[in-house]
Amino acid sequence: MLGRRLAKARKDARLTQVELGSRLGVPQKTISNWESGNNTPSLEYFKKLAVILEVSADSLLGLS
Repeated sequence: MLGRRLAKARKDARLTQVELGSRLGVPQKTISNWESGNNTPSLEYFKKLAVILEVSADSLLGLS
């Protein structure tokens, strides 16, 4: 599930939901919704997440 992989990558990067949201310009609740699977990030945010978290998009999708 994308949400679990996103949460793990965020924690591995030692970022809180608030810090990640601040870097992306979105509220903490948005990060929480992505991680819980209630919503999914747009392609624009998905690419930014991979860069900020220093992971590949494939790893976030569970393809590698």
